[in-house]
Amino acid sequence: MNRTVEKYYPFVLSVSSVVFMEYFLLKITPNPQQATSIYKNLLSQSLSVNTTLLGFFLTIFTILNTIDTVAMKYVRALGLEERLKGFLASAIKANFVATAVILLSNFEFESTFWAREIFRISVLFVLAYALFLSIRFSALFVRIATSTNK
Repeated sequence: MNRTVEKYYPFVLSVSSVVFMEYFLLKITPNPQQATSIYKNLLSQSLSVNTTLLGFFLTIFTILNTIDTVAMKYVRALGLEERLKGFLASAIKANFVATAVILLSNFEFESTFWAREIFRISVLFVLAYALFLSIRFSALFVRIATSTNK
């Protein structure tokens, strides 16, 4: 995959998915209570997913140096290990921030309609970005960890 595409596709997909989710929540759902219910359910489910991913990535962080497959040797030989670790660090940070944002979003603040909308869009973006960063690292890690020793 092209380095530019690999670097920016989580951001582009996150923006695209937020636009789709906002369209879905605002245009397709018939009433605001149902949209709020969908949003709260998404937050609840995302908390479980993000904390699980955070634990998974922290575990991988501790064992990454011990992986000795052909693909990992190739990554090390090309000097791409730091880039791989950077992808892992990005996924860890994003999932940590997403978990914190989900916990903070449970507080109800007195604010205007636009402030709530901007906050909701920001939360959806953080969740999507953390998910796509996690997918990016997981796809690379699975390819490296499951390579055959030929």
